[in-house]
Amino acid sequence: MVAQPDLVAGSLRLVREVADDLREVVTVEGLAEVWPRAAELVHAAAGQEGMAGEPADPEIVAGAAFALRYRELVAEGGRREIRRRIDEARARGEAWVVLDEAGVAEAPFPQPYRRVEMRLADGYALSLSAELDPDSGGIIYAVEGLRLDPDTGQSAGGADAARREFADPEVWRREVRALRDRGPHGLG
Repeated sequence: MVAQPDLVAGSLRLVREVADDLREVVTVEGLAEVWPRAAELVHAAAGQEGMAGEPADPEIVAGAAFALRYRELVAEGGRREIRRRIDEARARGEAWVVLDEAGVAEAPFPQPYRRVEMRLADGYALSLSAELDPDSGGIIYAVEGLRLDPDTGQSAGGADAARREFADPEVWRREVRALRDRGPHGLG
């Protein structure tokens, strides 16, 4: 298929068309319910795109389109969850909110860890992480200051400061507390 760029381009347009047709499906469960009609959707979209004949591989096109819509649904759900956390933290009168957290940063069984917390007043955020250092076998603890939209938790212009790394978890925790207290001007 790579030797046929027109076919590749047409298949990509077809994937997008089918994914767009799936916008009426608003849950992952709904996608599963619609899957038995996948070939029908591909053929209908091919007609809308004015593609003559049989699409290159309807099953591959359908799989890619459903995967694309699935990722969109997951992203939409994540944005709703972040908004819910922000709204609840504001209602409780909290100054900071945890937007996302995954993994375990503590010994003896650390896993890759990531946490994003945001100050509600202005969107100043900290991205915390802990990951295994493949060279030393130890753990690298890191913090980075971010700018987020205080209403949505979405990016509002990138990092306030470069990532800073620590080998000692206690030093990392102290630095995180200090950065919360100092705010964005304390980064650098």
